[in-house]
Amino acid sequence: PAAAAEMALSDALGLIRGFPEYLDVVVAVARKTDSRDWPALFEHAGDPGALQQVALKRGQLRTAACYLLVVHKLAGAAAGTAAAGELL
Repeated sequence: PAAAAEMALSDALGLIRGFPEYLDVVVAVARKTDSRDWPALFEHAGDPGALQQVALKRGQLRTAACYLLVVHKLAGAAAGTAAAGELL
């Protein structure tokens, strides 16, 4: 059952990866799920810090800001602080 869920997650992310809304969708899903599930999500979606950087480069400041909590939880306080500094 867990393997099937991982496969479904991977397939779903693969399906939306080509759309411009990908970064928004991923962070919205993360924020609506328990943070204990985030490692599995971002194992397939990509590094949250890297996704935040892409959002910043695209000028998607609101999306980049939404990644701050995720980066802080998954990469630690120092990474979260650095990500917040880049956003400012």
